[in-house]
Amino acid sequence: MINYDDEQFEEAIRKSINPSRLSSYLPVATPYTTPTLTLNVPTKLLIPTIPKYVNDFTLDGPNSRWFLDVPNVTNRKFNIAMTTSLTSSVNNVDVDIEMWKNGVFEEGVSIRRRIGTGADTGAMSVVGSFELSTNDYVEVYVRASASGTITFIRTAINIMEVN
Repeated sequence: MINYDDEQFEEAIRKSINPSRLSSYLPVATPYTTPTLTLNVPTKLLIPTIPKYVNDFTLDGPNSRWFLDVPNVTNRKFNIAMTTSLTSSVNNVDVDIEMWKNGVFEEGVSIRRRIGTGADTGAMSVVGSFELSTNDYVEVYVRASASGTITFIRTAINIMEVN
């Protein structure tokens, strides 16, 4: 038999009924093109996403940061996923999508894709886990193996609390 104190029991019920989460997307009719990227330099994506389902997160739109907005939280576990389709202004470019926490690259939460012909549409997904505390934030960065622009077409970002 598992014994819970009142606080643990309330937290277990909260997670099962109403977990912290965020789902946002880039409208299909509104592609986002990066400024010209510098070779292999990470550049924060200022994607103008629209929140769809939000609980306990705040989107800082101008800075494209998703903040955990719950007082007195320490090290809640979250899964994060980003899916996107993209094109490149240059050929034969490796594109990296990276998740950053509090302005620091989060190892193990990134993906690379080669775009052969710039006009080709490539699809990518990056999935990983974070621990977030009150006012921690998540950002998305892109880097490329050649100087040029990347256009994001169909993009969704989801952050979901896990037990």
